[in-house]
Amino acid sequence: MVYTNDETVICYNDTKVAGTHNFDAEKSGTCNGYWCYKKSTTVQGIALEVRKCMTAVPDHTGCRRSGDVEVCFCRADACNGAEGLGSHADVIFGLLLTALMSLIIAQ
Repeated sequence: MVYTNDETVICYNDTKVAGTHNFDAEKSGTCNGYWCYKKSTTVQGIALEVRKCMTAVPDHTGCRRSGDVEVCFCRADACNGAEGLGSHADVIFGLLLTALMSLIIAQ
């Protein structure tokens, strides 16, 4: 899939301690970019979540983990505020593909 930068999106822009349920969408800062991202990592034993905008085109959407770092990219307004972040379009596509494959196998 080829990703492009055609329209900007509004993303959350903050750093929070993970797992404290202190993310408040109304109080969080925002930024404009072509993509939103959320990075979850541990620094000196403290789990942090960083939400930002970016202009570079990522190599994937959704989340990927490497060691204790998880990085998620998405392209919709405020999409980096969600727990278990993923691209809404990718999730819907995956569900539709699963349903279609189930129908094909059932025949």
